Amino acid sequence: MARSSESAAGRSFESRAHEILTRWSCERELLASRDDAEAARRYLDGLRVRTLATDDGRFVLEKTGQVVGRAELVLLGLRQLVARRPTSAPW
Repeated sequence: MARSSESAAGRSFESRAHEILTRWSCERELLASRDDAEAARRYLDGLRVRTLATDDGRFVLEKTGQVVGRAELVLLGLRQLVARRPTSAPW
């Protein structure tokens, strides 16, 4: 399992996950801040999912070449986090 990865704002992606999900479900919009995206990138990097930033603020998934925005990158990080958490651990 990947170690906690700290975001540019000093918070790990793991510690942001619940806040992001709550915000997304309350606001009904999938917006992600730069800090959220950076935290997701660091978390994914710890899982060996490499990403490259583009000049227009999107990201390229190195393995597949897929280009994603900030929200899609954060969603990928959330999916990986949920897949790796113990089933008995509450949010």
